[in-house]
Amino acid sequence: MTRRRVLASLAVLVVVSALAGCGVGAESSPREIDKGNVPFGLTERADTATTLPTDAPYAYTIFLVNNDQLRAVTRGTHTAPTPLSRLKALIHGPTAAEADNGLSTSIGPDVTVERVRVSDGIATVVLSGAGATQSAGSDRALAIAQLVYTATAIPGVNRVRFEVDGKITEVPRGDGTLTNRPVSRSDYGLAVP
Repeated sequence: MTRRRVLASLAVLVVVSALAGCGVGAESSPREIDKGNVPFGLTERADTATTLPTDAPYAYTIFLVNNDQLRAVTRGTHTAPTPLSRLKALIHGPTAAEADNGLSTSIGPDVTVERVRVSDGIATVVLSGAGATQSAGSDRALAIAQLVYTATAIPGVNRVRFEVDGKITEVPRGDGTLTNRPVSRSDYGLAVP
């Protein structure tokens, strides 16, 4: 054997021995592990929820509310999500599993997304329902922020404009002021974990 082969064989033997020492031996029955020995906070409740069917080829993000803060939620679907389908999913609110994780919505049950048009980086969201025409307020600002964050999670969308009854409508920004101009995430100043 050449010296190079001997060194290579020794290197392989060292690596295999090191890897074998990292394994966990077989046990005859399951046993409970003390919480203090579980790494990386795996026993803690997650701040975000994920609803991804194992066979869903498409994923998209919506933003729900937890303790007056937005939380990104990833959902899965079997068809390519459109801007309208993403916002309609948001309007429907949290799933049972998401609600069990403490997530909710500030968007009222009477608000409906009728259409979404995307042009030049701006999504025009056409709303209907009594809640779509309310004026300023912290809950309304949070509801609009949910719509803005969800719409701007769509590739190519940077700002959002809202329309009600065929007219551009004013919406509250995070500071409580009203605007009829397109808004972006920066208008709400929310840190989203």
